[in-house]
Amino acid sequence: MKQLQRSFQFEEAELGTGNPVIGYSKLFRDSTAVRLHYHQSLEINICRNVSGKAWLGKVCADLSRDPVLIIPPNHSHWYDIEKSSGYITVVHIHIPTVTEVLAQSIISSMLFTHSHLIYAHHPIYHELLQEIMYVFSRPLKQNAGGILLLRLLDLLSDGNTKIQTSVELRSSRAVQCAVSYIEHNYANSITLKDVASAAGYERSYFCRVFHASTGMRVNEFMHAVRTEHSISFLQNGYRVGETAYLVGYDAPSYFIKQFRRRYSMTPGEYIRSQEW
Repeated sequence: MKQLQRSFQFEEAELGTGNPVIGYSKLFRDSTAVRLHYHQSLEINICRNVSGKAWLGKVCADLSRDPVLIIPPNHSHWYDIEKSSGYITVVHIHIPTVTEVLAQSIISSMLFTHSHLIYAHHPIYHELLQEIMYVFSRPLKQNAGGILLLRLLDLLSDGNTKIQTSVELRSSRAVQCAVSYIEHNYANSITLKDVASAAGYERSYFCRVFHASTGMRVNEFMHAVRTEHSISFLQNGYRVGETAYLVGYDAPSYFIKQFRRRYSMTPGEYIRSQEW
């Protein structure tokens, strides 16, 4: 049974100059789907004993190989994680802080133009991330945090210590526009043409651009957003038919089909699972 996991779109809400780094570890005892999203922060993931896939744009990462993922701001990514005993350590770093402490460093541009997918069984990554989290959380220690980030980037460029795949994934304004448009209009009867127009493209061409940039189809993302938001309505006592219309489906049967496809249970089964 796949866990009803909300995406991590709000996890950086507390991030700011006074709190420039947020970090936590997430266990995955159940299968979990985290839909396509992006952040304004620099995100770093360290995977340990997790099974499944992560997509950085159109690049697929095999999580079972314990990768380190470094994801720049506004880069679309999503996860399909299988049941395991593993975890992912997630760190978000406030971009203005990073920009300030690395302002004189040419290498800092790597943080904002490339996603890095690194396969390595190397404890130094975890230790370094823990140190970065600690230093950035201390008053007047941000310059030290900048030095630690440079150490991390130095590790990325050291091909002798790991197998590295560094993939340039320039931020796609079209994809961001589409994601934002769907997020704000999922409850309406929007079409692919509507989404493409919001992104400034013709429908068929935009569908190709979206798929090439994210590894998923526009309709898949629309269903993910709608079924994810349906959970809140179901938890608050709305009937399945009511919920279907509130999240943009004209037919409850189609909503049930998409909900089952994503979460391996029907909305009714989900409601019953919450009653005990």
